[in-house]
Amino acid sequence: MNFKNFKKDNQKEIPVNRKLKVEDIKSIEKNDSIIKEVKFWTENHGKVTMKHTKLIEFFSQNGFAKVLFDEKVIIVRESNKMVTEVSDNDIISFIQKFFVSKKIEDVYEKFGAGLNGYITAKKLMLLKQINMVSDRDDYYSSRMFFKNCYCEVFDDSVKVKYYKELSNNIWKNRIISKVFVKPVDNEIGQFEKFVFNISKKDKIRFEGLKSIIGYLLHRNKERGEPVAIILYDENMTNSYEANGRTGKTLLSKAISEIREVVTFDGKDLKTGNWFKNQRMTIRTDIMNYDDLLKTFSLEQCYPLLTTGVTIEKKRKDSIFIPVEYSPKVILTSNYYINGPIGPSDRARRHEFEIANYYNERFTPEDEFGNRFFGRDWDNNEWNKFYNFMMQCISCYLKNGLIQVPALNLGQEKTIRYTHPEFYEFIVDKLTLNTKIDKRKLLAEFKSKYTNQKDLSSHQFTKWLKEYSLIIGGKYMDKSSGGNYYFIMSKTDSDEEE
Repeated sequence: MNFKNFKKDNQKEIPVNRKLKVEDIKSIEKNDSIIKEVKFWTENHGKVTMKHTKLIEFFSQNGFAKVLFDEKVIIVRESNKMVTEVSDNDIISFIQKFFVSKKIEDVYEKFGAGLNGYITAKKLMLLKQINMVSDRDDYYSSRMFFKNCYCEVFDDSVKVKYYKELSNNIWKNRIISKVFVKPVDNEIGQFEKFVFNISKKDKIRFEGLKSIIGYLLHRNKERGEPVAIILYDENMTNSYEANGRTGKTLLSKAISEIREVVTFDGKDLKTGNWFKNQRMTIRTDIMNYDDLLKTFSLEQCYPLLTTGVTIEKKRKDSIFIPVEYSPKVILTSNYYINGPIGPSDRARRHEFEIANYYNERFTPEDEFGNRFFGRDWDNNEWNKFYNFMMQCISCYLKNGLIQVPALNLGQEKTIRYTHPEFYEFIVDKLTLNTKIDKRKLLAEFKSKYTNQKDLSSHQFTKWLKEYSLIIGGKYMDKSSGGNYYFIMSKTDSDEEE
């Protein structure tokens, strides 16, 4: 089908409440070089004495504070509604900057000589305490923060706001280091074309992938979808050969341009040590486990999806993040990711097959003539990218995660959830959208596979329903005159024009 026509006919423009002009752009970052002065030392006949409580007051006046999370203390700095987690080294660098700017060498010398006694974990406990930053999205909307404004995205609109309208603090790392201006034309951006291509140029699959992107971008877990997003290659075969360069990595890179993503190499993860999470922080939005091995089971993700996650860092207390604040999860693999068979496992996975439109011989760079997210993108291309990502959020807020029919993954899943002989039989015998006598079909199956002579009608019906779910169909039982029928219906996506 023609992508431009599809966009024109099917993609409604998301209205915005105001248009930003270049002359309206103002940076949210004020001059942090201005340091509020509190004299935390005395000088008497050339002798410098440090006043510890005044030193703490100096830090507090300049935005340093403590917050409590999981009964642990985290040191932060607050400035212009932006909060940054800081280390001892950050605090030392700040006061060093103060000494240098004021040219007070004697005080600097005294402070340096007793450094280990002035900045300690116990001393920093005297800092003022502020509320923990709560900048997660709400149930009905999501926010994207830029240098000049922030955008609040709903299921049918986008509201562009200025930072003076913020009612709460946010983590400073939420700020995207770009200026956003709504694109003035309706031309499709490169990344949107890329997503359409890896959706097999199919409008239903395109909407499904948009809903996945929107789900990952939405910083909220109240919608009752504790799932791992699992991405495979369309041409993943029984030999499990890696096809490569299909676009899975580029998708996670796109997400990381907007949210905080921590990526782990699945090949380097050790059994029993999957989620030690030393690189994760309390602000991490997404954990991306890339290229997982065949030994991986989705069951190893269950605590992360349903209970929460523990951050373990060297020489620091572990911090537990409850599930409502824990990151969302992306898994990619060249193998079908196994798990305990049953509804519980099915409820914790949302799978999507990336179409093999791109490969090692034909990359997005070959098609578009430049690399994504780099110096080759001008401001207009970036704005098109952000605008499309907002459309993805709106898609998710309106529709939830959209299930799409399996492609080649259908065979793997059918065999796993039913039986290899059932799959071999059903793909040849089943006619969709047609009333079929269930008793006759079961008798024919038992006749062909004599080792299945004890298979019950109940189990056979369960297999039929499983197969219907896998292919994205709808199963309905019918009865008439003592006969039992079923209809399995499926509405295919429009063929490519």
